[in-house]
Amino acid sequence: MKIEISNQTFKRLQQHAVPLKDSPEDVIVKLLSSFETSGRAKQEKPILLDEYRPESMRSIPRRVSGFAGELWELVIKPLPEEFSLPDVYRHLDPVRERRPHVKELEASARAALQTLRDAGYIEFMDNRGQYRRLQ
Repeated sequence: MKIEISNQTFKRLQQHAVPLKDSPEDVIVKLLSSFETSGRAKQEKPILLDEYRPESMRSIPRRVSGFAGELWELVIKPLPEEFSLPDVYRHLDPVRERRPHVKELEASARAALQTLRDAGYIEFMDNRGQYRRLQ
C-alpha cells in the first residue's frame, strides 16, 4: 500500500523525527501514541482496517515495516506461539540496540503489538497481556 503526503506534511513529520533513524511510519506511530494517550482520542470503537479489506484477503497478513516489523522479526518470531507482554519486555534488547533513541520502548512495543494484531500476525487472547502468534 502506498500513501502519499504533501511536502508540507512531510516537513512537519521531519520536525518530530530523529535524523537517519526514524522512518515516516515511526514518527506517525509516535504521534498516534501521543494522541491516544493524551485522552484526546475519541472513545468510540476503533475502525479496523480489515473491515475495508475484501473478504478473500482478510486471512492474508498485511506487510508490516518500521518498528512493528523489527519487533516482529527480532522479538515475536523467536518467542513461543503463545507469549505474554512481560515476555516481550524481557526480549526487547535487540530492538533497543537498533533504536537507542526510543525513550518509551515498552509503550512503543505495545503500540506495535496492536499494529501486528491489526495486520493479522498475532491475536490478543485476553485483556491481561496474553498473545498468540498466528504466523
